[in-house]
Amino acid sequence: MPPDLLRMAEQEEREIRPHQEETEVVNLGTGEEKKEVKIGTCVSTNIREELVALLRDYQDIFAWSY
Repeated sequence: MPPDLLRMAEQEEREIRPHQEETEVVNLGTGEEKKEVKIGTCVSTNIREELVALLRDYQDIFAWSY
């Protein structure tokens, strides 16, 4: 395969793939009542704590069941 064609195929493959970030599950509920959300792991500890606090404050807005 010519190098130019190989390079273009690799570039196309990168463009088609969706962005994937590692996530972690955070339970906003209690032991009996699970209310799980996923947040990205690429944020700093401070931002993570603020985000979890914000989600806890507004957890009554989310639809937790169908």
